[in-house]
Amino acid sequence: MCLADLLIKAGCTFSVAHVNYGLRGAESDTDMEFIRFYCSQHQIPFYLLEAQGMIQDVGNIQEQARDVRYAWFEELLSTHGLDFILTAHHMNDQAETILLNLIRGTGLNGLSGMQDAKGKRIRPLLPYSKSAILRYCADYGISYREDSTNAELKYTRNKIRHSVFPIISEINPKAIEHIAQLADRVSFSQYALKEFIEKLNNKHRQVRQTGEVEYDFSEFTETAFLTDYLFYEMHTYGFNYEQINSLCNQLPFVSGKTAHANSYQLITQAFKLFLIKSPDTTSSSIGIHALPFHYSTPHFSIDIDLINAGTLWSFRQENTLFIAADDFTDTFPDIALDYWKEGDLFQPMGMHGTKKLSDYFTDKKIPVHIRSTIPLIRINNLVAALIPYTIHEQFRITQHTRSVMRIHYKTKKAVE
Repeated sequence: MCLADLLIKAGCTFSVAHVNYGLRGAESDTDMEFIRFYCSQHQIPFYLLEAQGMIQDVGNIQEQARDVRYAWFEELLSTHGLDFILTAHHMNDQAETILLNLIRGTGLNGLSGMQDAKGKRIRPLLPYSKSAILRYCADYGISYREDSTNAELKYTRNKIRHSVFPIISEINPKAIEHIAQLADRVSFSQYALKEFIEKLNNKHRQVRQTGEVEYDFSEFTETAFLTDYLFYEMHTYGFNYEQINSLCNQLPFVSGKTAHANSYQLITQAFKLFLIKSPDTTSSSIGIHALPFHYSTPHFSIDIDLINAGTLWSFRQENTLFIAADDFTDTFPDIALDYWKEGDLFQPMGMHGTKKLSDYFTDKKIPVHIRSTIPLIRINNLVAALIPYTIHEQFRITQHTRSVMRIHYKTKKAVE
């Protein structure tokens, strides 16, 4: 009501949008009629959404209500040719938001609170305290209604408003103001940090044609803030600070560690970190850019490393395949953990000439429904190893082999 009065005095042309959720019975209807009458008195266009039944009595009711009204506000903008959505959030709301984010666990984004303007959403009263707004209403005789649920302590925001704020205001009368002011300071820090992060990304970040993102820290020296840097990068994908800290709190990384969030996964390999889309099916290819390497499929746990051939007493070990890798020491080849694709050719060790991999599966009596779950290793786009069966003849170990790629696997689910 304070905002509406200020807009009238400023000579602005505006409309009022009101949502009646019907959650408070007659009180909700009285609020609606109060606003309708005010708009009628001042010839202000009035839009009403009767939202009874649109809120489920489960989960976070406040979040549901917010989603309903903002979706409707956006619809009004386009339908009626309006320019902006103005809300009357004030300084206390800002302080509540920041404190709530802090309690839940947050980074800089949460500490920056609500923005005074973002896109078509504007909060013109954000710099002003609730007490200042109430004084304005008292000075100018502006009537308003108070939502009775604002007093219910079952809502976390209300606990902060009625229990926490009075205590911290006793300690410092300007506590709420100081918390709210933090948003502006953090916003500037975010701007400076964004510029710094972009410089780091230009040096350490590379987006591959496959869509996976590679971070190479082989020449990275500032390890003290590595976790914070990567959290800043990864939190938008759904990763939390604990996940990033577990993976990346040291250099070199512990190779083969993984973390999953939403539809993404992170994989560590020595001085590199890879962000990739989580496979929707087992047919997705996973690039291997450094060894050792660890990965789990629904059926296998796979560990790959590079060793000196002279350290092995036998090339026949349980659950292990060996590939000649002398060429790896000069130029690391294009290696990927992949799955069978139609038309793949393969030369099993000991066989003369190549054959279709599908024919090999048929010869081994591997059921069709199992074939797409069998992992293979591609080297320079050649099927070099078929787990858990055999390797390509071209990668056979000889007496002259010096370097060996060892593929150790554990079966998690029987492959028949």
